[in-house]
Amino acid sequence: MGSGHILIYAFEILMQIYLEEGYMEREAAESIIENNLYGLDIDKRAYQLAYFALMMKGRQYSRRILNKGIDNNLRVFEDSTDINEEHLDYMGISMSEKKKNKAIKDIEYLIKEFENAKEIGSVLKLKDLDIEFLRKFVEDTEVEGQISFGDTNIEKTKEKLNHILDISEMLNNKYEIMITNPPYLNKMSSKLKKSMLGGIIIRIIRKIYFRYLFIIMWKCVNKVDIQHICHHLYGCLYLVMKS
Repeated sequence: MGSGHILIYAFEILMQIYLEEGYMEREAAESIIENNLYGLDIDKRAYQLAYFALMMKGRQYSRRILNKGIDNNLRVFEDSTDINEEHLDYMGISMSEKKKNKAIKDIEYLIKEFENAKEIGSVLKLKDLDIEFLRKFVEDTEVEGQISFGDTNIEKTKEKLNHILDISEMLNNKYEIMITNPPYLNKMSSKLKKSMLGGIIIRIIRKIYFRYLFIIMWKCVNKVDIQHICHHLYGCLYLVMKS
């Protein structure tokens, strides 16, 4: 995602398509932000710039867009190490014991996978989960006014869990068009290597060049629906590869 340059260009193209289909500029801008553009980044500053740029672009066509509670689909990776897992016992209170246990198991799995999310980023590989079911579990807490000692700061935990669920859904979704400028890393940390080693794809890539660039490219190809578009922007490879 970076600071949002590609997103803004895509916004303009989508705006032309919407207008040709008879939409008003205001309606088009709001729909584009809510339904068409997605972005992830490990850098919070880049995310903040992209967020600001996209919302200001939307305001260019819909002056009241900031007052409508419209949320975009941009997210920044955050580690899950500070999530209080004890709060899970206070969620899913209206669910059956079987459903609650399943939800807790899935949430604990995601918390574990997101321990180094800021370093691993979008190459994070997750199993398919029922995200809507997990969202209901997270929001199913004590009714307002019935706060126990264990509920302290539970709203903060819910916010962090919903953030993880948003990113998980985005990572497992399929897209019609994906455009990215993959990062260029000659070396990867032990945590990053550990998250990717063992897969057939990675073993194949290692025979060519063990580079994060190629892994990102392969990941993107697998996130695009068949017969749709995946485009990568990258410079001359000789600038980032050792001879």
